[in-house]
Parts: sequence; structure tokens; C-alpha cells
Amino acid sequence: MWCPTYHQPPSKALYLQLFHMLAGVDRITINGRVFLGNTPTLIAGLDTRMRFGVVGMGDDIHTFHIHGHRWTIPGPDGADPETIQASPQVRAVSQFEDTRVFGPADSMAFTIDGAPGSFTRAGGPEADQSIGEWHMHCHVLMHMMNGMMGSLMIIRGGELVEGLPEGVPCEMGGGHTGDHPDEAQTHEVVMQHSQYVPPSMSVHVGDQVRFVNQDNNAHTVDWDTAGVLPNSPNINGPGGRLPASVRAEADHDRETAAELTQLRDTDFPFGMPHARDLLRIKLPDTLVDRLDDLAQQFGAAQYGRWDLLYPLAPNGVAFEIEHAVLLHTSKVMFLADGPNTLLWNPSDETTPKFDMLSDSETGLTVSLLCGGHSFLSDGKLLMVGGGGFSPGAATSNQAWKFDPDSKKWTQTAGLMSTRRWYPTAVTLGTEEGPAGHSGQVLIASGQDEEGAAAMELYSEVTDSFTPVTVTGPVTKDFQQLYPGLNLLPGGEVSYVPTGFGNCGSGSVYGLSDTAAYFTFTGAATGQWTEVGPPTNRTKGMSGLLLRRNPPFVRVIAVGGGAPGTSSTVQTLNLSTFSPAWDPPSSIPDGEARVNVATVLLPDGTVFVAGGTQTTTPASWIYDPDTAVTPWRQMDELNAPRHYHSCLLLLPNGKVMAAGGASAGGCTSSVENTIEVFSPPYLFNPDGTLATRPAIVSIDGKPLGDPAIGPTGHYGVHHGHNFVIGTPQADEVAKVVLVRPMAVTHQTDTEQRVLECDFVRTGDQEVTATAPDGGHSHAIAPRGYYMLFVLNGSGTPSMGRFVHLH
Repeated sequence: MWCPTYHQPPSKALYLQLFHMLAGVDRITINGRVFLGNTPTLIAGLDTRMRFGVVGMGDDIHTFHIHGHRWTIPGPDGADPETIQASPQVRAVSQFEDTRVFGPADSMAFTIDGAPGSFTRAGGPEADQSIGEWHMHCHVLMHMMNGMMGSLMIIRGGELVEGLPEGVPCEMGGGHTGDHPDEAQTHEVVMQHSQYVPPSMSVHVGDQVRFVNQDNNAHTVDWDTAGVLPNSPNINGPGGRLPASVRAEADHDRETAAELTQLRDTDFPFGMPHARDLLRIKLPDTLVDRLDDLAQQFGAAQYGRWDLLYPLAPNGVAFEIEHAVLLHTSKVMFLADGPNTLLWNPSDETTPKFDMLSDSETGLTVSLLCGGHSFLSDGKLLMVGGGGFSPGAATSNQAWKFDPDSKKWTQTAGLMSTRRWYPTAVTLGTEEGPAGHSGQVLIASGQDEEGAAAMELYSEVTDSFTPVTVTGPVTKDFQQLYPGLNLLPGGEVSYVPTGFGNCGSGSVYGLSDTAAYFTFTGAATGQWTEVGPPTNRTKGMSGLLLRRNPPFVRVIAVGGGAPGTSSTVQTLNLSTFSPAWDPPSSIPDGEARVNVATVLLPDGTVFVAGGTQTTTPASWIYDPDTAVTPWRQMDELNAPRHYHSCLLLLPNGKVMAAGGASAGGCTSSVENTIEVFSPPYLFNPDGTLATRPAIVSIDGKPLGDPAIGPTGHYGVHHGHNFVIGTPQADEVAKVVLVRPMAVTHQTDTEQRVLECDFVRTGDQEVTATAPDGGHSHAIAPRGYYMLFVLNGSGTPSMGRFVHLH
């Protein structure tokens, strides 16, 4: 007798299925239960992305099978299994399966995507054919006949779901309360020709269940508190009860069974979704140890965790962003169409703290949407071009500077030589001015009313622009717009053909280009040198990888381009006399990613997320220094993040995601929420939060010292030593400087993670050496960086902004 319950399906879910022997009752179970109506009933929707973890915890061989659903085993180059099914010419490197055999101590994890009507969901192209109840079970005959069966129920959401376990609280009045009858009941189940149909009935403590087989030999058993049945219908012959010895063994575990039943029916009416839940029950120590291991394997310590915070909607109005910038005040600046500037304080993940600045407050009089940006040596943000959702705006030859401390915009003294829409800006290591403390910014690409424009230089000294003359036989017109540019340690500027392409799903396959690097031969002249064969990474994202050991300098390109490359990552090794592309590395799930986000983490790894328009596949962490198994699967985003979305690293070591157009692109952001990803380095192996090392002072100046200034700025000189006060000095394994991101349209030229030499010089201090002691400072351009110290587990401190000059 179940209670009517209405349900809303989750957008994503983790289902942990334990195949094990329940202590004291000699019964193989799924999560401590047997038989339909008693075993877990998993609730999912048409769009739910389902991750399963299945574990064999006993000495038996099992299979795991779900009716009407299948999952993907990606191949080494990530080919799409649906393509393989449709075309025999495609080499079958990936495949589907719906049954897996596993043995003692084996485990497996797989994901069924959230696309209704896809090849991994039931019913083929018609989504409604997925609605209904689908059995999942062990295919070993005796196991299945003994009740190792559960249900996966696919619902639209909001409808009445019946057939769920007893004890589910009523959300509306009426219905059964689930109270037990005053007197024990007798139930009869018929087995015909060895075919067993699981009963759709409720049974209670003290009830009797009579099994009648095809020979009319009845067997009556007691139903104990755990809701399990004996191993065999022939334990005590026709019409008998359990032998006293067997009943005594079951009674011996009655306390555990009662606690299990009470916990599951009150807190987990649809099954326990995580191994940690079972740790709340009194279980044998050996089983507790196993479950603790499982909790580690399927928790945030393994996969990290995305947390959806709140709407990106100051004063209740959605702010449809296209730009996100981390300022040295630790605030995030968002820009959308129009002159308003939004600041967000990421330190509060419960209550949104927005500061909406109007044009009258900041001095900004134009829309900078679709412009390019990078940081200047004093921490101001330079933003060039833009003008709105279309090229050719009269103001798109302007440039503006934002001061994070005063929260004011000022227009540059000079205009650019041409209008620029979708340009890229990259800060150089050049030294100008009487003291040599000012720099330059290279601006490239950006469409005007006549097509793609040439390059030019912005000078901090003159606050104006100078066209760049390209000499030599090679020229670049950057047809894709927002080209991937990065400053190299020698002062050259690298180019890989990532970029915009177009806003929709139209083909970008004709935009192949050859990677290159630009060398300045004069104050405003230079030439291109091409590297490797032509490639196509349009709608991908690039980043710069700097290492103290070879390979020293690499540019990474993630996703983008044709289907053969959009599911891969590739690095361009610029550390040799003959630079060349390394072989591509396939993203293990084989998902084609365009408009994908790439974030460099303080531990030197690369976080890859988004890039799909309708689904939220797994995020990934890529270790470019590991050749054999460089990929680690991470948690899925809560919303599709592709065109117009922005991801960036926060000072707390987490990754923020916000914005995103609708499927098909070419719209302003419709995913107007903020979510943050906590990487595994923030967790202990048991899933609890790790203890971070702390930075309490820099060069003897404590954090929060009023003499440092209202935003806590600390000055560090290139090539000089500086002392970091930390109570965990003996645990420090790495000291890094991370340049904050300024991202739009999956283009960011600022990212660089710089490892510093350091020694322990006291019980509570380490002395580090700032990078790039020579001139000019192309390894670490002047400006603000986040300082992190990491312990031996890779856990970072909170990032503290320092001014490197």
C-alpha cells in the first residue's frame, strides 16, 4: 500500500548499485533489497543525464543489464558510435553495450546521456517512447529469480508515480498512510514452469508468503523485518517453515535489518544513491571498509563537484553576459550589451552579492559587447572595439580602460586605425616610458564594414595606437575572428587557428589555417613564421603551457573544427628548433566540443568543460605532462555552456561558469545562472573538504594590513625573492603565480601559470623567487597575479593578488 507521490525528475543523477550479500540473512541483494517494489526504483526524466556506479561486493559473478537503455564505450580516437552504426566505413573504435559482466570486487561506471530519443535512450527517435518503467537486473538466472531486480522509471515530471516503495511521505492529503494491518496476512505467489513473476503487493513483518510451484508443492516462509526471502523454496519442503537454525541466523541480524529498513524508508525511499549513506547503518567492519572505499571512488574527491549557486539576475533582472573578467579586487566583472557594468563578489556562494554600475556611475557611454580585452601593467583592463551584436558600429574603433579600484571607465586618448568587431588583444612584455614600467598591447583581427582588419599596437605611454606593418611572404587575415594569440617567453606572439567562425551551427570547415608565430623586427614591424601543416580549430579554445622542464613552451588547442578534431586536444610544441604539433589526444567520451572552455588550474592541469549545445556531458581534467592516461572524468555542468558562455578561475581555486546561448547559437545568453566547480584537489579522499595551506603574510606584511591598501595589493619585483608567511611551511610543495582571466567567446590571452623556485626559510615561512628576472618581461608581463601555495596533495591555498613589476 503506497502513498500517491508526485515527482520532478533531476537534470542529472548518480545511481550507486551495490550487488552484495546482506549480513545475517544469506541473501544476495541490490543495495540491501530484493524483489521489485522493495529494491530501488530510480526516478529519471527524459533529459536526465544518468551516471551509474555498479559494484560487486561478494564472491559471486553478476551481470548488470537495463532494459531499453545502453551506454557508450568510447574508442581511442573518440569516434561517435551513432556514426559507426550509420556508416560501416567508419572504423568501429567505439561501441554501445547494455549488459556488463563483473566479478568479485569489480566495479564499473558509465553514463547514459540526457538526450531523449538518442541511440542510448529507449524508443529511438520518439522521446515519448522512453516514458515508462524499465527493469534492471542481474542476468544470472538464480540471482534474478531470487529477486535481484530493480526499476528505472522515466517520467516527464509532475505526474503521479505509482508502484513506489511503501513509506513515501504523502505530498497531498488522502491516500494510504502505510500503517501495518493489525493481523498478519498470507500472500500466495504462483511459479509456473519455472517462470517467476515478481509480486506487486505490500508485505509486512509477520506476514506469510506462500510460493506454489508447477507441482503444487507449497512453501510458506516468514517475511522478516529486512524484507528478504530465504535462498531456496526447498529449504524445508512443501508447506514448511524455515528451519530453526536458519531462523536463528536471520534473527541474529534483526537489529541491523531493522535499522536498514527504517533508514531506507524514511530517508531513501527510492534507494540509497551513495555508498556513504550505508555507513550510517551498523554493518560489519569489513563491509564498512569496503563502503568507505566506494564513497571515495564515486564522490567529489574523484569527480569534483559542480554547484549551481543562483541566477545571474541583479535586482531580479537577468543579465545576459558575453564577457567575464577577474579583477585584482577579487571581484568578477560581467559585461552584456549596453553601457552597464556588473560586479560580482564570488566569496558568498549562498547569497548573491552584485553591484550594478550604471553609465552615469562609471563614465562608459558605449556598448563594448563583442570587443577584445587584456590587462595593462597597472591592473587596469583595456577593452577594444565591439559595439554590439553586429559589426560596423560607429564606436567600434574606440578603446576604453576600466580601473578596478575606482570602478571608472575612461576612453583612450587615441582611436584605433579601423573599426574592430571580435578582435583579440594580447598584452606584451615590452618596456616603455622613462622608467621602463609601461607596456604595449597587440590588437589583431576584428571585422569592420569592409572585412578583416590588420594589426596595431596600443602604447600605455602615449595612450594611443600605431598600425603594425607585416613584412615577409606570410600574412594572416584571421578570417575566423577572435584568433588564438599568446605571448611567448621570447617576446614572439603565437597564433593557432582557434576562434569565432560563426555564431550558429554552420560549417567552419573551410577556415583551415596554418599555425604561426609573429616576431617583432622593429618598433611596429615584424614577420610571421608558419609552423606545421594547416589545421582547423575554429570554435575551439587555446592556452599557453609554460614549464620549467622540457617541453618548456607549448600552446594547447582544445576542441573546435571538424568532427574529427572537435573531440580532441592537441599541443603545439614550440620548445624545439623545429616546432611541430604533437599527436592529438582524444577526449575519452568522444563528444564533439565547439565553443568549449579551457581553464588552466594552479596545479598545472587543464580543465575542459562545455562546448555542447543541448546536453551537459562530463567535464574533464587533462594533464599535459602525463602521456599514458592524461584524462580524468569530472562532474557535469548543470546547464549547457557553449556560445556566449564564460568560464574562469576564481581566487579560491574553483572555476566559475556563467552565461550561454540557446541551442543553435546566435542568441544572447539564456543560461543566466552562476555555477562553480570544485576540483578534486579541494577534497580529502573521503569526500570531506581538504585543509588548505594558508598565506598569512607577504614580505612580513600580514594580510588585511591597512597599510597595504583597501584591496590588499602586495608588490613583488621580477627576479627578486619574496617571503611567504604560512603555518604549513613544511607542507608546501609548489608556489605558483596565476594571471587572472579576461574571457569572451572562448578567447582568453591572459592565462598563464608560472611556477616559482622556493626554499623553506623558517618554521612558518618559505622564500620564493619571482619569475622573469631579465628584460623584457615576456615570460611574466607586468601586472597582477594570484599567488598560490600548494601542498603535497595538490591542494591550493586561497589565491592572494600580488602586483608583479
